[in-house]
Amino acid sequence: METRSNAQTLLSFTTLRDILQGNRREIILIVGMILITISLVAYLGFLYGVIASLLIYFGVKFYVGWQRKKLQGVAEKTLTYVCDVCENKFTGKECPKCGSTNKRVVFD
Repeated sequence: METRSNAQTLLSFTTLRDILQGNRREIILIVGMILITISLVAYLGFLYGVIASLLIYFGVKFYVGWQRKKLQGVAEKTLTYVCDVCENKFTGKECPKCGSTNKRVVFD
């Protein structure tokens, strides 16, 4: 019988916790899709139910990614930043004066 050291056990718990914490929305989506698949299989049959649930899953993933990109673009354009390197005020991803991406938000 193989024994595990405390470090290995702690590492596995830490990794599991990090996985669950970082991907909580993904896990909720997958569990929801399993439930939707079960109900669609009951009404449409196995093949059509699985195909429909996969289409719904990838549709939701595509829509959420599209909305996230759209909102990120709006946030980047409307916020004013100050460069940490040269103290220049700017909007956008990087400082036009020095090219640094180290920045902080300015609330005027």
